[in-house]
Amino acid sequence: MKKILFSNIKSFYLLLLVWFSFDAQAAEWVKYGSDGNGDNFYVDIESIKINDNIVIFSGLRDLAQPEKNFGSLSGTGKFKVDCAEKRTMLLAYNFFSLNMGKGELITAIPIRVKEWFYPPKNSIGNKQIKFLCNFNKQT
Repeated sequence: MKKILFSNIKSFYLLLLVWFSFDAQAAEWVKYGSDGNGDNFYVDIESIKINDNIVIFSGLRDLAQPEKNFGSLSGTGKFKVDCAEKRTMLLAYNFFSLNMGKGELITAIPIRVKEWFYPPKNSIGNKQIKFLCNFNKQT
């Protein structure tokens, strides 16, 4: 019984890993900016869902150097942006071993406390809000 249960759990995690890898690779990433570290930031325009001033989407950070905590070269996340209040919220985040959300899923970070964040004026987060809210106006 334990062997069957372990096999089912193992299969579930393998399926989850494949799904996250496929999700990042199948996305239509559009670059909206970069930071002083040489990291590039993207939005999956196919994932964008708009409800009034709220935009929910998938984003990707492609790192120039491996990230210190996990050694990842990229991360994908699910975000919510409030265009009226110019604020953002992180809903989920995943770290990948290779650039552009490819390779192995190193870890998935559950965001237990979801809070609004107001990015500083000249930050990459502010560029993200501008990009998405302008996209919202065009649709």
